Amino acid sequence: MPSILEAQIRHARYYQDVLEQANAYYLRGKEDSRRSLEMFHAEWMNIHAAQLWCEKNSSRNEVFVQLLQ
Repeated sequence: MPSILEAQIRHARYYQDVLEQANAYYLRGKEDSRRSLEMFHAEWMNIHAAQLWCEKNSSRNEVFVQLLQ
């Protein structure tokens, strides 16, 4: 079973990937832009939680700093 730290890092990485995918859709334009915004809206609470967690823990580990970039 992963540690809490490992689970939090996985969570943050997953939502970083979600943001990258949403950005790719947005840049395509037209219907994909709407899809991007729907994705972002649906996942906002998790994205925000991951971002806050990384900010809070950025002094503990370089991984968190990288996820914020």
